[in-house]
Amino acid sequence: MGCQCCKDEESVKDRKQSELPDNWNPNRVDIINSKTKIKVVYVPGDSSKIDSSVFAVSTKGLSPLFSNQLINAAQESLQDNQGSFEYGNCYQINNKEKKIFLVCIPMWRGGQFNENKLVEMAFNQLAKQVKESSLQQIVINEVGVRYFGYPRQVIISSLMHSFKQFILAETYLEQIIYTSNDRATIALIETQLKSAHPELFQDEGKPDIKKIGKKNDNDVTSDLEQPLLAE
Repeated sequence: MGCQCCKDEESVKDRKQSELPDNWNPNRVDIINSKTKIKVVYVPGDSSKIDSSVFAVSTKGLSPLFSNQLINAAQESLQDNQGSFEYGNCYQINNKEKKIFLVCIPMWRGGQFNENKLVEMAFNQLAKQVKESSLQQIVINEVGVRYFGYPRQVIISSLMHSFKQFILAETYLEQIIYTSNDRATIALIETQLKSAHPELFQDEGKPDIKKIGKKNDNDVTSDLEQPLLAE
């Protein structure tokens, strides 16, 4: 009886090619593009443990990813905002001298209740506050995807639109790091970048892609029947 990860790998190999993304590469681990300053990192296992700079929260400041320290800091911020956060806004808290951004978004309900607009508003506020804070690096770990249920296409498109000023211009923000434990997300971001900003790839042709030399025992395989949707 083999391990589940081996079974997952076998199921991936048995998939029809038409079921896979056009630029699917099972060995891709990250994308680094010197012009865009974007780094997309594949994280085997539980990527929620990544030291992220951005968290999605409810109007009551709740997130399943919060540590006790973040819960206390969020509660203090709630008190400063009359006990409730507002959908489409972004709030700052400090944790161990690190600046944390809380984007307040509703649960995904199929896009029928203005979710796309509220996410766009929240990310625009996030980008504005990042600019005002003069940060050199920001880490985003699939904000809003798992626990709030947003499709990755919605989140990534909104982030790229909001952070366009950083992607296209030379700024103090040296690196935007997006982490995921879903390899298809890596392919999606590369496709979105080329579609939204083809001029960035005229000279380089394609990003510098690093490949995995050895598979991790805790490697996570995507559900490729719906590879870009929330799990």
